[in-house]
Amino acid sequence: MTNEAGQLELLDELATIRRVLTWWCARDPRRFFQATLRMSDFWRWAGRAQEGKDLLRQALALHEPEPEERADALVQLSLGSGLGTMAAELPMIEQALSILREAGISEGPVYATAQGVRAVGLGWRGDLTGFEEASAAARMAGPADLGSPFYLNLDQAIALSWVLRGDPARGIPLARGTAQKFADLGDSNAAAVSMHFAANLARLAGRDPGPEFDIGDRIAEQALPHVRALLAGERARHALVKGQADAVDLLVEAIRLTERTGNLRTAAVGRRELGLHHLRHGDRVAARYELTLAAHRLGRLHRGESALALAGLAALEDGPTHRTDLAAAAWALALAPDGVPLGPLERTRLSTLVGPPPDPLPELEEAMRVLKAEAPGGDIDPDRVGQR
Repeated sequence: MTNEAGQLELLDELATIRRVLTWWCARDPRRFFQATLRMSDFWRWAGRAQEGKDLLRQALALHEPEPEERADALVQLSLGSGLGTMAAELPMIEQALSILREAGISEGPVYATAQGVRAVGLGWRGDLTGFEEASAAARMAGPADLGSPFYLNLDQAIALSWVLRGDPARGIPLARGTAQKFADLGDSNAAAVSMHFAANLARLAGRDPGPEFDIGDRIAEQALPHVRALLAGERARHALVKGQADAVDLLVEAIRLTERTGNLRTAAVGRRELGLHHLRHGDRVAARYELTLAAHRLGRLHRGESALALAGLAALEDGPTHRTDLAAAAWALALAPDGVPLGPLERTRLSTLVGPPPDPLPELEEAMRVLKAEAPGGDIDPDRVGQR
């Protein structure tokens, strides 16, 4: 489902769609599964990736599909919550590929997409060799009728891989090129995401991403709110790096826009960065407020991302015993064996805040207990955090 006009029509019928899916769920699990699987890209496009995943998990619990459909469902469940999620869900992708191979399937759209997602996940983990091998497998397996957006998404991943190669500036022309090609296809959302990546690469290369922002903003005029929020967040991060006077205002606006779209993990990362900014500038009250919210929310949504927030709270702590406990918990969350490995930049930031990791690390359960003890006035319902 790649036709944007058709997706806009569906967006106007969300209430009806939910009623129909509820009806099928109760009366025809097979059709319920097939509908939720086919609508996966719509939920992502509409900024409601988590709703689509919840429906698909429910459908899988009610219906046992054919191997290729099950593998496709696993691939869809790995998408929609950022590049880091693809890395965290690599075991699910490997399971999908195993299912396909056992069924004798080593080409076609589902196999190609699984290899493409695997490439992104491996690249996020810093495995450049694995990224290149999976990217090549995805291109070889994909049929001509898979559609140019699939191959453009691979080009996006290749653009970002220049970060791993130590030369992010080399990826900027490719990211901008994919943006233009998506725009030519009439997909303003994908085009704006590509310009978000181009701006990210420019910032990492130490360049002024102003031209990328200007182009991205023009494209994003036709994009959905959650896509505009991505660009707003990148603009805010650049302003923080440069120390612009309006950096905090830009970040607060980006956080609010992101929370309204329902992308709670990205919004919580923004709050974490805002808290660390306040910490660097000596505003301990504001830092504690933002870091506490960020640590708790990320602990619920993506615990590896909560490590830096917990480290910031450790840096604020006057009591040496509690500071040591918070620092150890931060490292335990960051280095959890079932999480996404820290990149060198994030590891450096963590070390700067709390020093090197302790030996031995505390158990993950103990680290989560320390994290939960920092909760701001008890549990926060993740469905309501965007209202704060």
